[in-house]
Amino acid sequence: MNKIFDNIIISPHVDDAFLSLGGFLSGSHRKNKIINIFSYSNYAVFSKDLTTETVSEIRRKEELLNCDITKTNVNFLGVCEGRLRGYKKWDSEPLWFAEEKLITALTSTISREIKTTKRIFFPMAIGHHTDHLIMSNIGLKLAQKFDNIQFYEDMPYVAYNKLRRYSAINPILHQRYLSSELLQYSPKAKSLLCSNYESLLKPGQKNKILRYGNLLSRDKNMYYERVFSIKNKDILKSKAPDNFINLTRNELSK
Repeated sequence: MNKIFDNIIISPHVDDAFLSLGGFLSGSHRKNKIINIFSYSNYAVFSKDLTTETVSEIRRKEELLNCDITKTNVNFLGVCEGRLRGYKKWDSEPLWFAEEKLITALTSTISREIKTTKRIFFPMAIGHHTDHLIMSNIGLKLAQKFDNIQFYEDMPYVAYNKLRRYSAINPILHQRYLSSELLQYSPKAKSLLCSNYESLLKPGQKNKILRYGNLLSRDKNMYYERVFSIKNKDILKSKAPDNFINLTRNELSK
């Protein structure tokens, strides 16, 4: 029998859950779990000479350290990240037909997990990363059947002005179909979690992540992470509800 969790975070890669919702995880005293999907990776900021196995193990250890600090359960699915599946650019549009078998398998796995948790968080795919788009797509499809699904803002993408053009937080979309929730966190606690990803974060990225958390507040001493729920499921009947970017474009074209 599967263990019951209060919150499950779907993390496309090792680091996404903690960069995006690390403050929430560090301040939560509930039973939390991260499911790392594309955890087999060859990306590291400090060297291009390491093997995929070495990079994956380094990233795994960084993730396990943060899980230990926050007392969070974790499951590594070990799926190859986009570039190892043949994508030349990290923000390529997913080849939906080619990925159909993978998406079906992941949807089945996550569907079972949904029944074991009170809340499950998916990425919004802000930044248009291929792997994030796939997981956001699965979340949107499952949200047609389940009511305990929420979506988080992807870090560090949403912290960069040049990537906010991809943002799902368009005012029209938000007003008509989404409800938001601010999750307060300790900047000291989240700063520690971010610092543990030495293989992933470039200089300055941690500060941008924390700065964005402060921008969500009217108080310079308060920091928040933001999640969204779908309050009107009519949006899921859209002609192409494959990701929030297309949903936003559909609304703007009306």
